[in-house]
Amino acid sequence: MNSNKGVIKVKRKPILRKLTTALVLVFLVTVNVGTFAATAAIAGINDWTTGGPHGADVHSLAISPNFAIDSTIFAGTDGDGVFRSTDGGGTWSQTNTGLPTHFSAHSLSISPNFALDKTIFAGGWGGVFKSSDGGSSWIEANDGGLKGLHVCSLAISRNFIVDRTVFAGTESYGVFKSTNGGANWAKTNTGLPTFPRVFSLAISPNFTADGTIFAGVFDDGVFKSTDGGASWSMVLPGAFTFSVAISPDFGTDSTMFAGTWGEGVFKSTNGGANWAKTNTGLANTYVRALAISPNFATDSTVFAGIFGDVFKSTNKGNSWTQIHTGLPNTYVRSVACSPDFASDSTVFAAVDGGNVFSYSFSQDPHAFLKAKINELRIQLEDTNTRVQNLETQLADINAEISALQQHNAEQNERMSLLEEAVDFVKTQVNKILGYLSKLPGGLKQLMGI
Repeated sequence: MNSNKGVIKVKRKPILRKLTTALVLVFLVTVNVGTFAATAAIAGINDWTTGGPHGADVHSLAISPNFAIDSTIFAGTDGDGVFRSTDGGGTWSQTNTGLPTHFSAHSLSISPNFALDKTIFAGGWGGVFKSSDGGSSWIEANDGGLKGLHVCSLAISRNFIVDRTVFAGTESYGVFKSTNGGANWAKTNTGLPTFPRVFSLAISPNFTADGTIFAGVFDDGVFKSTDGGASWSMVLPGAFTFSVAISPDFGTDSTMFAGTWGEGVFKSTNGGANWAKTNTGLANTYVRALAISPNFATDSTVFAGIFGDVFKSTNKGNSWTQIHTGLPNTYVRSVACSPDFASDSTVFAAVDGGNVFSYSFSQDPHAFLKAKINELRIQLEDTNTRVQNLETQLADINAEISALQQHNAEQNERMSLLEEAVDFVKTQVNKILGYLSKLPGGLKQLMGI
């Protein structure tokens, strides 16, 4: 008898669907546990820590405005392109698809609507490159004269989703402006000095209404435009300006800072009309980077990156204190506050020679651990729910398999009985045919056989 005879075929699709669901749940549980393992590596409490990118000479930083949810940071390096972290700086990976080999990303600027448009710009030797998929891939965005230039600084309008405005500061070729998201650029240097090295750009948070942008020009000071970059006027003459930072409440407090090489920090509280040095407490006056708290109106906090360390002011720059020893004894090239600074109190620093360091402030030495324990508790509760769902799915699968096996056994038994009946009938028919074959020919004729 054929070994496949009488076997009942099982309908597999319902079981496959359930198995697929179960496997997905296993994956989600694994990812959920792994996520905590990664996030546990981010900023230390009252201490500088780093997760990389090891060996990369980091020049620029850009943090997702949605950092509290996506934990995403970008680091622009000298010769190694762009690195991305999606766990708050715990781990890093290169994201250079579309960038030139050994690209130096000396400037980065991220869309205020990054959660939706995934847009980030990188500038360096060779011009500007744009990513619309969160840094996974890049395209050249140099139409209008930027190709081959050294782009030192970038600034995006806070209303980028509507006005599509981006500025690029170059070394010796001034400022370029795009009003279509980087597709085309036009030089806009009226009022700037000859061969300006624009190392910093800072755009007003109210740019749509006030059209204000500042340019930090090395050798020549700070320049201001109130017509969207169409023309410029000098507001801080002669300073070797590396960095310009604007208060997030510029529309009401008119406060801004300029970091200079050799003269320290300058502060203005009237939109750049007047300036005063404010260096009390700084270890030296070689200031490469500045960052203002997103909650400046309430916490009065500003950071300055100098040779060897980062200094913090909690009185709007009137005096400074060293955050903590522990950074490499080299230049701090970029400083950035977490957009969620009010909750996580975290600041990031990029240094010469490699790595992005992070530091989280707290009066409670156990605050970071408590926060992480709470995160773990929430994640474990979620994991338990996923495991319970997984167990339910697997129980349903086992029950269905058992039912099908029982059904198959019954059907196979019935098939066996039917086969025996068929064999019996065949045997009887063959006997009758054999008997008939032995009848005399005349009788067969009479019977019509």
